[in-house]
Amino acid sequence: MNILFLKGGSFGIPESDFTNNLNAINKAIQELNINAVIWDGDPLPVVEYKKDLGFANLLPFIKEANPSVSMITFKGAKNDSAAKEKIDELSNPDKIYRDDNEKQNPFKHGYSFFKNNTDIININGDKTVAGIENLNPIKLKEITKVINSERNAIVITPKFNWTELGLNIMKIMKSLGVDSAHLAVVAGGYVVNKEQEARDKDPNDYPKITNIKLDKVNRKYLDDMRWETPNCDMYCTKGQAATLAKQARETNAERKSMAATFTMKNISMYAGRKKSKRSKKSKKSKKSKKKKSKNKKSKKK
Repeated sequence: MNILFLKGGSFGIPESDFTNNLNAINKAIQELNINAVIWDGDPLPVVEYKKDLGFANLLPFIKEANPSVSMITFKGAKNDSAAKEKIDELSNPDKIYRDDNEKQNPFKHGYSFFKNNTDIININGDKTVAGIENLNPIKLKEITKVINSERNAIVITPKFNWTELGLNIMKIMKSLGVDSAHLAVVAGGYVVNKEQEARDKDPNDYPKITNIKLDKVNRKYLDDMRWETPNCDMYCTKGQAATLAKQARETNAERKSMAATFTMKNISMYAGRKKSKRSKKSKKSKKSKKKKSKNKKSKKK
């Protein structure tokens, strides 16, 4: 099995960098005879703003250019109900949902290539705890079958954090006989760096990794962590999401204008109140001084 692990940033990839890296990855897949692309369960971001372009947006284009390559993602779920929800989020391209854990681009939907020719593999064992020793060994072998048959797969794992998930995926592939693999990182960040540190510490636990050389990404919006789209507690269509986003931008602009006007009024009012308070205090102090002086005179008499 020739495996390519794909990782990267979830937002802020400029279009020019996106295209350059896509071309480099497709070229590597063809030259290295890659037969499976694996990533850590990221759904597909809805592309409405430029900052929506994340590494996961590469995946449909990779599949289109390399139709025989298996697309395999691993997603953590704490129970069967959660697993069903995660599968729907990854495989339904027509349903948009909001991921509240992702503040930069919370609107996501599924991949069209998961609608067909896709196996659902739940590798949870009797104990859903971190570590591959408790995973179902029979189900694990199904991953190999999927790759050999040029099918796609959504693999359900125990609930791990992002760093644990990425590392355990590599450990799983190592247990399936993948001693070496390739890695493409597009605009990587904190999680990717933490994974690298862990692999450097215990290299024998993971496949030997060869990095695909990619252009550096001049990632945008790292200083602007505010998302412009309003909260959406229910599922909505792509059109509804776009309408909500437009309304939010208009509302935010109005609020900013009102806030600026209100702030200026407040400043002037506050300054006026301060002056009046000071004048009142000074009058009171003058009156109290007069009273004290009168009392002193009466006492002397």
